[in-house]
Amino acid sequence: MGNDPFILLAVALAIPTVVVNYLDRGPDEVAISLGAVVFIALQAVLSVVWPSGGRDSSRNPLPNRAPRASRPVPWNDLRALVRLTLALAFVGATAYATADVSSVPLAPLFIPVIGLAAAIGTGEAVVILVLAGLAYLAAFHYNPVLVASATEQALVLAAVSVVLVIGTRQTVSSLNAALASLRTMNASERRRNRQIVGLDAVGRTLAADGPEPSSLQAVMDLLIGPFGYSHGSIYLGEALGGSARDLRMGAQHGYDGPIPTFDGTSGVIGRVMRTGEAALVTDVTSDPDYRDAVNGI
Repeated sequence: MGNDPFILLAVALAIPTVVVNYLDRGPDEVAISLGAVVFIALQAVLSVVWPSGGRDSSRNPLPNRAPRASRPVPWNDLRALVRLTLALAFVGATAYATADVSSVPLAPLFIPVIGLAAAIGTGEAVVILVLAGLAYLAAFHYNPVLVASATEQALVLAAVSVVLVIGTRQTVSSLNAALASLRTMNASERRRNRQIVGLDAVGRTLAADGPEPSSLQAVMDLLIGPFGYSHGSIYLGEALGGSARDLRMGAQHGYDGPIPTFDGTSGVIGRVMRTGEAALVTDVTSDPDYRDAVNGI
C-alpha cells in the first residue's frame, strides 16, 4: 500500500489544499481538512480492496502495459480511472471552495492528477484531461465573476497539461522500449550461459566415458535441453579401407526414422563430406540433397 501511487498523489494533493485554506482563513477550513482526511482514507481503502496494479500491485502499482492495439482494455484501466476521477473530484471541490474573484489558487493541483493519468496510459490521460477541463469550466458557471480573471489561468493550465501528457507518454514509451530491450538482452545472456554450461557438461562427459553409446546419448540430452532444439543427432566417423570414411549414428533425439549412416554419396551431410565445406540450409525444401528423417521439417 505504501507504494500505491494514488495514495501518494492523495497526500500530495491534500497537504497544499489544507495549507492554502488555512492561510486564507476560509469559511470551510474544517470541512476541507476533514475532506482531505476522508479522501486519503478512501484511496487507502481502495488500494487494499480494489488495487489498480493487478496481481503484482505490491511491487509495481502501475500496470505493465502492452501496446493498446494488441490487448483488450483490462479491469486495471477502469480501477485506475475511477481512482483518478476521485482525485480529480477532490481537487475540483476544494479548488472552487477556496476560489475568489481573482483566481482559483488550487487549480494547478489538476496537473499532477493529469500527469499520473498520462503515466498510466494515453486513454486515461485523455479522459482525465477532458474531465479536468470540464471541471474548470464548471467554476465559471458557478461563479461568473471568475470568467474574466481566470481565463488566462485556464489557458496556461491547459497548455501545461497538454505538454505534460505528450512528454510523459513519450518518456513512458521510451522507458518501455528500453525495458523490453533489456529483457531481451537478459534472456539472450541467460540462454548463452545455459549453452556454455551445456558444452562444459558435454566435454566432461566425453572426457570421462569416451564415445560410448550411453555417453553419446547423455551428450545428446544435454544439447537438447540447454540449446532448445527439438531434434538432434551425433554421427561418428570410422575408417573404412584406410582412406574412405563413413559416418555412423551414435545418438539421436526426436527423429521418427533416423538415418543410421552417411557414406558421402547422399544428403547434405554427404555433400559436406565430399566437398569439405560447411553448409547452412535455411530451407530444406529447396535443397535437393536433403534427406528427411522426420516428417514436417
